[in-house]
Amino acid sequence: MKALIVIHPKQLPESALYAIDQFVLRGGRLLVFLDPLSVADLESGGGGSPFGIPQPASDLPRLLTTWGVQYDPRKVVADLGAMSAVRISEDLAERNPVWLTLEDEKQNFDGKDILTSDLSKIVLPFAGTLSAASSKAVAVTPLIRTSTNACTVDAMAARFGGQGLDKALQTALKKEGGTSLALALRLSGMFKTAFPEGKPPPATDPSNAEPKPPEASGPGLQEGKEKTIIIVVADTDFFYDRFCIQNTLLGPVRVDNNNLDFFIYAVRQIAAPEDLLHIPSRGRTRVFTAIKAMRAEAKRDLLNRAEQLDNDRQEAWDQLQKLRNSEDKNPAIIRSEELRQKNDAYAEKEKQAAGELEELEANLESRPQRVGFWVKVINIGLMPLMTGIAGLGFWTYRRVV
Repeated sequence: MKALIVIHPKQLPESALYAIDQFVLRGGRLLVFLDPLSVADLESGGGGSPFGIPQPASDLPRLLTTWGVQYDPRKVVADLGAMSAVRISEDLAERNPVWLTLEDEKQNFDGKDILTSDLSKIVLPFAGTLSAASSKAVAVTPLIRTSTNACTVDAMAARFGGQGLDKALQTALKKEGGTSLALALRLSGMFKTAFPEGKPPPATDPSNAEPKPPEASGPGLQEGKEKTIIIVVADTDFFYDRFCIQNTLLGPVRVDNNNLDFFIYAVRQIAAPEDLLHIPSRGRTRVFTAIKAMRAEAKRDLLNRAEQLDNDRQEAWDQLQKLRNSEDKNPAIIRSEELRQKNDAYAEKEKQAAGELEELEANLESRPQRVGFWVKVINIGLMPLMTGIAGLGFWTYRRVV
C-alpha cells in the first residue's frame, strides 16, 4: 500500500497511531482531514460518540506534534474577507464569517502548485487552521489560505452564532488582528517517529482473563527511509454531500464550487508516481473580489460600532447601579426622582442602541449591492451601447460617402 487517507480521526488507539507513523516512515504518502467542528457530525446526531452526544472535533495530536504542525481543535477560522451567505430562515440570509467561501486566486490558492492551480472556489464551513515551519528535513507548502482579514474564534461560539459569535470575533480581532491563516498544508521530506520508545504495548481486554502474548515483531523505524508527502486539511465538511453535490431530477450534479475537485486532486497527488507530481495544470479564471473587500470592511465597522454601543450601555448601567446602591443623605423623594430619570435615560439609550444596530445590519449589504448593480449594468449594457454607437456611426459614414 502506497497511499493512506485518514478522515476525521477521533481518539485513535496508540496501535493505530503507531501504524500510521511507521507507514509514513516507510515512505507511504498520507492525506489527513481534520475538523474542529463537523457539520456532518452535528446533522447526523451522534458523531460516533457514546450516548448520542455529538463530538464534532477530530485531532491527531501526537503525530501532528512530531511533524511540527500546530492545530487547535477548539478553534475555528473566521474570515471577514470570505463570508458566505447562510440561510437562517425561509426568507432571510446573513453573511457568516465562519462559513468560508474562498475564491481569490491571489490570496486563497497557490496558483503555481498542481494541486490548487485549477481551483477557483472552495466552501469550508467551520474550518480549522494549521501552521508549520519548513526545516532542512521537511518542506512546508501552504495550499489554501484565508484572506488577510481572518482570525480564530472559539468553536462553541461559532456553533451557536448570534451575539456570542460577534463578541468572540470582536475579541479575536483585537487580540490577533486580521491575518492570513493556512487551512491546508503539504509536508514533504524525511520524518522522524512519534514513538521513539518503540511499539506501544497492546491494549488489554478486561473481559479476557488471560492476556495475549506479545506479537513477534522487530524494532520500529526511528527515521524515514525515503522522502514522502503528508497533506493535512483542517476541514472535513467540504466534501460532505451537502457542500459538493446536489440531487436533481436527473441525478446528482456538482454544485458551483471546486470542493470535490480539491478532494480528487489531493487523492491523485498522494497516489501518483513521483514523475507526475510536478506537471503544471491549467490556469484559473479570474474573479471579481472588490465586493468581498467592501463586505469585510462593512462587517468590521459594524463590529466596532456594536462594541462602542455595548460600552456606552454598560457605562449607563454602571451609573444606574451606583445610584441605586448609594447611601447618600439626600431625601428619599429627591433620590427617587433622580433614580427615575436615570432609569428613563438608560431605557432610552438601550432603545437607541438597538435601533442603530438594526439599521447598521440592514445597511450592511447596501454598498456592495449598489456596486454590484452598476457592475452588472456596465457589463450587460456597455457593450450593446458601444456596438449601437459604432453601427450608427458607420451608417452615417456610408450615407455621407
